[in-house]
Amino acid sequence: MNTALDLRSAQLMDAERIGPVLHAALPGCKGTRLLDAQVHQSRRRLSRKSEEGRAPFLELAYALNVCAPGDTTPHTQWCSVQAWAQATGWEAASTGHRLPVLGAVLQPLQRDPDLPQLTRFLDAQAVQHTLARNGLGGQGPVHLTAAPEVRRYEPRSHVVARYETQRLGQRRAIWGKAYAGETWRDVARLLLLLWPHGQSTPGAFVLARPAATSQDLRAVWQDELPGQPLREQLHGPQALQRLSQLGPALAHLQNLRPLGQNLLSPPSLLARALKQAGKLQRAQPAWQSLLQPLTTALAHAAPATPRLVNVHGDFHVDQMTVADDRLQLFDLDNFALGHPVHDIADFASQLLTDDGFEPAQRLALARHAVQAATDTAAWTVDAAALDWHLRVLLLRKAYSFFVRHRPGWTQRAQHALQLATLGSGALQSEPLGAAA
Repeated sequence: MNTALDLRSAQLMDAERIGPVLHAALPGCKGTRLLDAQVHQSRRRLSRKSEEGRAPFLELAYALNVCAPGDTTPHTQWCSVQAWAQATGWEAASTGHRLPVLGAVLQPLQRDPDLPQLTRFLDAQAVQHTLARNGLGGQGPVHLTAAPEVRRYEPRSHVVARYETQRLGQRRAIWGKAYAGETWRDVARLLLLLWPHGQSTPGAFVLARPAATSQDLRAVWQDELPGQPLREQLHGPQALQRLSQLGPALAHLQNLRPLGQNLLSPPSLLARALKQAGKLQRAQPAWQSLLQPLTTALAHAAPATPRLVNVHGDFHVDQMTVADDRLQLFDLDNFALGHPVHDIADFASQLLTDDGFEPAQRLALARHAVQAATDTAAWTVDAAALDWHLRVLLLRKAYSFFVRHRPGWTQRAQHALQLATLGSGALQSEPLGAAA
C-alpha cells in the first residue's frame, strides 16, 4: 500500500478543501460565488506507468454549485482532475489547466479531450437541430424549454444530460447520453430491438422509448420514464414482490435471440478476475491470504458454458424503476452474452455489498432474489455455476471499491473478498467483521 498516494487521494476526495482551488481556476466560474462542491466520480489507476509518474494515478469528476452576482438560482460547473503520483508528472500533460499545488491538471467538462462533442451536446440549439433531423418519431418541431442539465459525468467516457422539451404544445423530458467511443451504436441498436419487446410482452423489462440518435454527437436520447426507483421499493412492503419479478423478466431477455456483441463468458470473466486480483494484491499485500485461495479456486472450477444468452452486464437495483407494476430497465452499456446465471449472481453480489441497506436486510433481499429467479427461470439453474459467478462478481466488487477509492474503500473491499470466499454461502450468513 502506498501511504503517500492514499494520503493524496484523501486530500483530493475532500471536496470542501479542493472546491475553492477548482473554483478559482475554472474559467466558467469567474465572477461567481461558490456554494458547495462534490466529488461526483473517482477512479484510481494502478499500473507501472501510474506508479512511475508517467500517467495519472487518480482521476476525479467534480460538480461545483455556483451563483452569479445578483442571481439567487445556482447552477453547476462540472470539471475533471487528473492527479499524478510524482509531483511534476502533470508537466507532461498536453492539455488542461495545470494545478501545481495539487500535482494535477484541470479540465472543464466541455474540454474533455475524449468527448469533443460535449459543447454541441449541451447546446440547446444544436440538440434541437439534432432531434429534428434524427428523431425516431413524433410530428412537429422540437423545442428545448430549458438548458440541458448534466446529471452524470464519467471523465473520458460519457456524459448523461436531461432535457426539457416541447412539441406541439406538449411538454416532456428526454435523457441523452454522449459517449467517448462507439458504444452509442450498440446501445442505439439494442434500444430499437428491446423497446418494442418490452411494450408487447407482459412480464418483460420495460425500456424508455428511443427518441433520437446522432453519429456526429455519438449520442443516444430516450424519453423519460416516470416511476419509483427500485431501491425505494426494496425498502418498503413491495420488496419481495419486486424481487419475484426479476426471474421472469430475465427469462424473457434471455429467450430473445442473442443480441450482445461482447462476451461475459466464464473464460473472459476469469481472465479479468485474475488481473483484478493481481492489482488488489499489489495495492494491499496483506490480502494475499484472501486472494490466493480465491483465485486458485476460481481457476479450477470455471463452469462450462453450454449456451450464451443475453445479459445486462451491470445488473443492480439502481438500474431499475417501477411503474404500473412493471420493472423498467436502464443502461445497456455493458449488454453482452454470458452464462444464464450471470445477471442474477451480479444482482446478488451488488446487493450483498450495498451499504444503502442494513446487513440483515441486504442478505435477506439477495437470498430472496436468487431463490425467486431460480424458481421462475426458463433454464435449469446450475448451483455450481451460480456459486462460481457469485465469487467472481464479488471479487469484481472488491476491485470496484479500490478503483472508486472513496473513504472506507479498504473495509468495503475486504468485506467483498470475505463474501467471495464464501460464494453461495454468503447468502446464508455474514462473515465476521462484515461492514455495516
